[in-house]
Amino acid sequence: MNRLFLAFFLLIILVSCKSVEKHNEQITKLHSIKDLRNDVDNVYRQLIRNHPKLYQYTTREVLDFKFDSLKKSINTPINSREFYKKLAPVVANIRQGHVAVGSVSKRFTKKERKALKKRKLKFYDLDFEYLDEKLFVKRTFGKDSSFVGAEVISINGEQVNDLVNTYKTYFASDGYNSTLHNDL
Repeated sequence: MNRLFLAFFLLIILVSCKSVEKHNEQITKLHSIKDLRNDVDNVYRQLIRNHPKLYQYTTREVLDFKFDSLKKSINTPINSREFYKKLAPVVANIRQGHVAVGSVSKRFTKKERKALKKRKLKFYDLDFEYLDEKLFVKRTFGKDSSFVGAEVISINGEQVNDLVNTYKTYFASDGYNSTLHNDL
């Protein structure tokens, strides 16, 4: 019985490692122009079919133009992350807070997750507040509280204001409400 359990356990581990590799390969590989344009059509078709008030804040003509422009802008193969960066602002133009596109992210093996846990500063242990176009560390969830009150100037070499302005276009509030974006 123990051998059967051990064999089953090893099989599960091997399959899960392969699925992580397969997932990461899928999101990093370049997708064909035809497939990407078909995905744009599918997203818009699903929105038209399933959204009860799709044109409440943005007219059909404007959305048709936005989705058509997106399709035309895809003229080279791109990966899933780049596709998200192109698609999310177009979907946000619907201007309904409950409609958004999610981004895929890399998955990590157990060994990689263990190595990440050993890093000294964990970005996700920090809570931020955006005030007067500046990003501050509001509090920490880890042991080190010396960062509280510190201003964040850049993240991975990119200026905070550039990142904030870019990511504001990836999601929308209802209508033309702009206060949601102040609560980053």
